[in-house]
Amino acid sequence: MNSSSEASSFSSEPCAAQGTGDVRTASVAALLEELQVCEARYRTMIEELPLSIQIFTPEGDSVLANRAWEKLWGVSREVLRGYNIFRDEQLEAKGLDEYLRRGFAGEITVFPPTRYDPADSDKPGRERWIEAILYPVFDAQGKIREVVLVLEDVSASKIAEREMRRTAFQLEILYGLTAAIGRSDCIEQIYDAALDSLMKAMEAERAAILLSSGDGTSRFKAWRGLSSTYRERIEKHPAWPQDETFARPMLAPDVGAEPGWGNFQAQLQEENIGALALFPLISHGQAMGCLAVYY
Repeated sequence: MNSSSEASSFSSEPCAAQGTGDVRTASVAALLEELQVCEARYRTMIEELPLSIQIFTPEGDSVLANRAWEKLWGVSREVLRGYNIFRDEQLEAKGLDEYLRRGFAGEITVFPPTRYDPADSDKPGRERWIEAILYPVFDAQGKIREVVLVLEDVSASKIAEREMRRTAFQLEILYGLTAAIGRSDCIEQIYDAALDSLMKAMEAERAAILLSSGDGTSRFKAWRGLSSTYRERIEKHPAWPQDETFARPMLAPDVGAEPGWGNFQAQLQEENIGALALFPLISHGQAMGCLAVYY
């Protein structure tokens, strides 16, 4: 009886151990499943965020970028293969390397709005004005596990800001010109005021006002930085015939490459003019002269 009881007790121990193992296995499986769900949720959250997210190792290697990153730059995430942010020459060239070092050292870092052109790093995509936040993610031991870069496209606001500055600049020039005309006692003073405004608006070093004369030529009424020899030669060749209607501006960003300026190459070279722009002065639908700027 005793021996039978002992045998029965002995034979039940493996079953208890097996039951404990099954519980442990189930617990591990449940934990793994929970971790997989958390990882999937994390990746989905990153992927669906409307802001561009890029994640780096502590050494600066890119390990993840979301769909908004692709939309921001207009390229596939495949271009990030082998990319290390510390080897991005544009960041150093733009003086952003100090912000980068601070972020990877464990500090939440806000980058100033910066013009970024992927072409400068031989990458595809179009230029953007970007604001960025760089922040570290720490593990349980307080070590940096990864670094997250959040990018926001502020191109629209920068363009609007630039347009506002341009408008204010133009209004300032117009006000100055109007005030100068109001103070003028003669036409020559008006010419001078017009040249000052023109050179300021066009950021030009030299400028002139030419008016057509009755003999088919034009006359310099006011000028800045042009030699008498150049003026005498150019006066014989008006930019537009006097009866020209709907005259359009003439722009030559590189006069040496413009075939239409071939007859004037010698004069332009002697005067050291590499680019110019002529804007017609219209009266009753016909060209009566022009404003000229030279670079």
